[in-house]
Amino acid sequence: MSKKKNHGYQHQNPELKKVPQDHRQVEKGPKIFTTKSGFQYRITENMNDMRLLDALVTMQDQSLGETERSVACAKAIRYLLGETQKEALLAHVVKEYGWARPDAVAMELMEIISNFDESKKK
Repeated sequence: MSKKKNHGYQHQNPELKKVPQDHRQVEKGPKIFTTKSGFQYRITENMNDMRLLDALVTMQDQSLGETERSVACAKAIRYLLGETQKEALLAHVVKEYGWARPDAVAMELMEIISNFDESKKK
């Protein structure tokens, strides 16, 4: 029997393919980003989608109730990251805080959006 070797690959987010930690190797495909709290993601959808913009505006509308803003946050994450990465983000927040706090999820989303300029520098 042969043992499987890690070879320096990261396995935190199931949607991400194995990415060598050796930065001298050229990556193919979208760049991987990491939030300050350690969540790794790829931007898989187009940020110029009007549905995403609508969800972000709704999320920030203080005249709406907390539930409506949280639903808009979930939609924005789904449009931006896709369903698999959305679930990985929620699991990451649960690991950090013990439950999927809407404010913590929204904070991660805002950081992901602020990192979008970096994603254009492939």
